Amino acid sequence: MAGMSVTVACGQKSPARIVVNGDSVFWTNEIPGVIVSTASRAGGAPRTVAVGNVPAFGIAVDETTVYWTEPTAGKVMKVARSGGQPVTVASGLDSPLHLVTDGANLYWTAGRRRPNEPDGGEPDASEPDGGPPDGGPPDGGQGESGSIGMVSLRPNSKSVTLLSGLSRPNGIVVDDQAIYWTDLGDGTVSKLMREPGGRAFATAPVRLADGGRQPGDLASANGQLYWTDQAGQVWHASRDGGAPVVVASGQGTPSGVAADEQYVYWTAVTDGTVMRAPARGGAATVVADGQDEPYFIAVDDTT
Repeated sequence: MAGMSVTVACGQKSPARIVVNGDSVFWTNEIPGVIVSTASRAGGAPRTVAVGNVPAFGIAVDETTVYWTEPTAGKVMKVARSGGQPVTVASGLDSPLHLVTDGANLYWTAGRRRPNEPDGGEPDASEPDGGPPDGGPPDGGQGESGSIGMVSLRPNSKSVTLLSGLSRPNGIVVDDQAIYWTDLGDGTVSKLMREPGGRAFATAPVRLADGGRQPGDLASANGQLYWTDQAGQVWHASRDGGAPVVVASGQGTPSGVAADEQYVYWTAVTDGTVMRAPARGGAATVVADGQDEPYFIAVDDTT
């Protein structure tokens, strides 16, 4: 049975990624104007964090600062949590999308976006099998241009490309062992290991899963990775490798995914539901229903 959902903020214009940090919820908007907002996770009037003339998408937050991507402008930006004048962290990027931080650096997936993917990775209805209708390469025949980027949070740092030549990298997470990502184009989940000492990364990725149908969002908890795909499935696999396992199937366009010590949570866009299942397997149950096309999701220690 679904629980009672509480509206944290209403009247938003095309909200995209969402994160919870402390007692606050932060999210981006994909329409110019108020592009980053925040509200108490208990609800109340939302507050503007940043205003801009281009859409925002990926978001990461630490104790003092909010960071976000601007795919159409090719930038990663930042501003104080209290708001103020946004500052460019990295520019000249190729459509940076999803964004994460490990406290020392920012990491993002990037690569040329198609016109029918304004939010950085919704499924293309004209490509039911995860590839273009003409059977050509997933990136439209222009070569694999996807990449993983990074910039240090130290002042005056320059962004670097950690890995290039990917297809369409999408969801991304990071921990003390590696960076992990999904790839919409080639149907894989991969990782790039940290070198001993943790400050540098290997040059060759390690594939953790393949053969997927447009794997999308990605989450990590308990040494496991969790992701959604456009075959209506939610998966998990060890971050150290091993055969992926289906958590749930038959979901209505699963999109966002989050996880904690007990459960994995996901949104089902066409079903209008938020779902959960035991993190290591078990029956899926409805957390909230009657939602208007829920896309992305975040979880904290209580909600």
